[in-house]
Amino acid sequence: MGFLSVVSVCAACLTVAGCASIAGSPLRAGGETELSDGVGFRLPDIPDTLRGAARAEYLALHYWDGFDFAGADIAAPEAEQAFVDFLGLLSRIASAAGAFGALFGRAAGSDGLYRLMELCDRYLYEPWSPMRSDELYAAALRAFTESPCIAEIDKVRARQTLERLSMNRPGTPAADFIYVDRGGSRHRLSDIEAPHILLFFHYPGCGECRRMKAALEASPIVGGSLRRGGLVLLAVCVG
Repeated sequence: MGFLSVVSVCAACLTVAGCASIAGSPLRAGGETELSDGVGFRLPDIPDTLRGAARAEYLALHYWDGFDFAGADIAAPEAEQAFVDFLGLLSRIASAAGAFGALFGRAAGSDGLYRLMELCDRYLYEPWSPMRSDELYAAALRAFTESPCIAEIDKVRARQTLERLSMNRPGTPAADFIYVDRGGSRHRLSDIEAPHILLFFHYPGCGECRRMKAALEASPIVGGSLRRGGLVLLAVCVG
């Protein structure tokens, strides 16, 4: 292919959005909250001997030790807030996959196991989620597919999604594809000869998309590279 790297930009994902708290401030280690069904949830006490990043790693691995998946409803607002706080913690540690594995292991044998994966879909994969993260979602999918408590038929979609997520990762060759221009002619991504290509996914009726495209073109770095020919912007309509 006639380019060195591909950068993908989704205009919708660049919109900054606030994540409202479901039930007040985040829980703290050793703290306890009362869920709506009367079941208490207590975060683990972190050993005093642990310092720095090791404290966050320990908290992530043992975060759900005090949650009774058999007696409490993970869909309750307070429990969902605890899950959101858990995701925020995972973004700051290196062992997200292990933490998800510990979580699914705790929920094994309960209906909460599938509900947890639904929450992962909502917060880590939905395009409008301010917490969207392909890396964390992939870690959750791997833990889900490796769980012995999940029926093989239920792992099919997770494996397919994980395969899609593995494509076009930073530092890997971009997958070639065919697109149709406004005149109806077909082209391949590999036909574009430029050092770099910026893929801009947009919807024609999206005002934020138009503003983002204008901002990219006006940017000294992006716009300058476009004018110098070091960068080509390919706008892909998704509507």
